[in-house]
Amino acid sequence: MDGAERLDISRQETDTTRESSLTAGALIGRLFNNTTSAITNVLLAICVVLSQLSPGFLTARNVYAVLAQSAVVGVAAVGGTFIIIAGGIDLSVGAAIGLAGMLGALLVQHGYGAASEIVLTLLVGMGVGAANGLSVAGLKLTPFIVTLATMGMAQGLTLQARASTICPPRSPSSAAAGSSAACRFRSS
Repeated sequence: MDGAERLDISRQETDTTRESSLTAGALIGRLFNNTTSAITNVLLAICVVLSQLSPGFLTARNVYAVLAQSAVVGVAAVGGTFIIIAGGIDLSVGAAIGLAGMLGALLVQHGYGAASEIVLTLLVGMGVGAANGLSVAGLKLTPFIVTLATMGMAQGLTLQARASTICPPRSPSSAAAGSSAACRFRSS
């Protein structure tokens, strides 16, 4: 063996020694070297633990349900991201979603068609956003105060709309059987 071959073998042994001497602390440090990888690894660890605790956790049905339930929050988060990037704040997003959802439920109970339900629900959301936008941009009011007031108004309207319906409580036996009691509207 000449000197070059000995040097190459020596480097390989050194690299192997370094890899085998990787301590648990160094491994954890590599796994959590930045915020994104740390969050991803913690999420994966939670998924592994939950899949061991509940056999139905990683089923296609459950994954679909989680994604469907988080779709509304994801859409709201995208809009909120743009607002925050622009230096503003909107506290009324959740209340506006609740108001639009309550309106949609009332329209379904009254038997409106799907197209009118979608259009009216979107118009309510756009109306809340337009009121906020005009107040902040047009009237030069503080976004925090405007959206806090809008949040209160949207929550109040949602509660008022909910108070106009009577939904009798379901007994545990009827809930287990899958029967649902019909809600009636109070007459004023």
